Amino acid sequence: MGALALSMPTGALAQTIIHDNGNVEFGITGRGFLAGDLDIPAGIIAPNFRYPAGDPNARQYLEQWSGIWVGGDVGPVASHLDIDPVIGVALGEWLPLVTGAPEDVSSAEGRQTIRAEFGAAPTETSDLPFTVFIEQVTHTWAEGPESNGVVFIMTMTNQSDLPAENLRMGFATNWDVDPQINETGKPSRDLAMWDDRRQASIMFQGDPAGVDSTHVATVLLQGDLFAHRISPFLPQTPWTWPDTDRSNFLGSPQVMRETLTAGNRQTITVAGPVTLDGLAAHTFVFALVGGETRGDLERNIDAVADVIRRPQAVQTSVNDDGVQLLWEPPISAQIFGYAVLRSLEEGGPYDQVGPRIVQTVEYLDRNVVPGTTYYYRIHPVDLDEKIVNTPSEPATATTSPKPTAVSTLAIALEGTPATPEVALTFSTPANVDARDVDLLLLRNETGLDPFTIIQQGRYSEELSDVEVEPGRTYYYAVRLVNEFDRLSDLSNVVRVEVPLPVAAPSLDLGRVAVYPNPVRRSQSSALHFRNLPVGTTIRFYTATGQLIDRADNQSISIYDWTPGPELANGVYVYQIEWAPEAVSRDPATAPRDTLLKRVGGKFVLMD
Repeated sequence: MGALALSMPTGALAQTIIHDNGNVEFGITGRGFLAGDLDIPAGIIAPNFRYPAGDPNARQYLEQWSGIWVGGDVGPVASHLDIDPVIGVALGEWLPLVTGAPEDVSSAEGRQTIRAEFGAAPTETSDLPFTVFIEQVTHTWAEGPESNGVVFIMTMTNQSDLPAENLRMGFATNWDVDPQINETGKPSRDLAMWDDRRQASIMFQGDPAGVDSTHVATVLLQGDLFAHRISPFLPQTPWTWPDTDRSNFLGSPQVMRETLTAGNRQTITVAGPVTLDGLAAHTFVFALVGGETRGDLERNIDAVADVIRRPQAVQTSVNDDGVQLLWEPPISAQIFGYAVLRSLEEGGPYDQVGPRIVQTVEYLDRNVVPGTTYYYRIHPVDLDEKIVNTPSEPATATTSPKPTAVSTLAIALEGTPATPEVALTFSTPANVDARDVDLLLLRNETGLDPFTIIQQGRYSEELSDVEVEPGRTYYYAVRLVNEFDRLSDLSNVVRVEVPLPVAAPSLDLGRVAVYPNPVRRSQSSALHFRNLPVGTTIRFYTATGQLIDRADNQSISIYDWTPGPELANGVYVYQIEWAPEAVSRDPATAPRDTLLKRVGGKFVLMD
């Protein structure tokens, strides 16, 4: 059909995020649209559901008019698009939310998740009898037959304190399998049918001369079916369902099974009704699924229906108490708990272990034998407390004693003061085979838990750490890890202080500072010497040359001289002499011939 032109408010914005990890490429725009992209300022919406995504010639099978409806027994219906008798197709009642733009919130490996929010409420131009908030979370999968579909988790919340009665949610989908509508401008010739067991509205090419065997479906995965309608949909009259007709349809249950003649069709699959008390919520689950043939489509629908009830990402770890299992809950909220099944073979048979129903997402299997490999599957338990045959993928664990801890860790400081290096050594525990373990080197600056792993790799009795800084104190320990990921206890903890490097002494007497001048007794002043080279001698004389005091072979760069009370006020002399024997003989570090050997000066002593 091409892009559909519509009237939009000036300045309205839209954002699209693409599901692109599986065999379906599907754009999420929010605001109740099932369109592949929105250019609202330009008034253009685009088709969606490119399938199969890996085919460079793949088509988009879902036309632009498709969207989401919510309504009750009477009154207007909240929808993505409406018909205005003057301007034609216009934006519907769904309102964007400040934080509702599509956002990729994927967290599970192999599954892409996009979240969007929108809502509807009475306005000056719409007298909707309810105020609802919709959280739309969509999922696609990278592998398996479930990769041929998009799952919509639609949570509807009543934003009023008053009940919202008999609400229904519908997916209005204009599938186009017969490609001639895009190639020649002629109406497509598609057939639609209802699969009651799968609650699926299926569309396929009805032209006997057609060459596209693709089948597509709108599926109700969670929720009571209220109605299914198959309606003609003509390009020249895309407003087949004006608001009054939508309201009448949502208020009367009818399930159409099939069409006998081919044509351009729109199907509407409706779930409900539900009455929401003030601020209450309810979740429906829909899916859009594709298949290369009818049989392929049915397998894909079944796979999508299974994957939303399947516990995900089962993890196992072995500890001193047994095998710890942890998993992610299924997408479907209609789960009461879980059953844990175990086998000694990956292919089974599996027997249930532990309580009849586990109501958390973790379980500790204590009834295990050391040195044994176990296979686990987690089954969901439905609200009727029956085990559902959609188990998780098998997860394995091998019980093994943890390695003996190292108790002989020793430490030494090597390298140079400017580039220190910490060397660590230890002896292998007597009952540990070095070929069967890896090693973790841990470090912190407190000596208490937690420690940070700074090296991880093959076993070695000699380790080094060059990432150390002078002036800091470090604590080290090691742990061993065997082929079954069992960790030893922490080794003995060792400590090392990395000293600050000692700066090379200054040999330049010209850098010496002497102050204050005058030196005042009333202020308890002393004569300060700074930047003294190590090994210098300071002598003090009267103005006539009489020696009155001396400070020999200074070992630090500062010296403070306090005049004795016997000294009279007047002028005095100090002399600083460099002692060559206190300095390195290396001409690169002590070029004695170019440095001052003796400096002096006068100062005044007064009250």
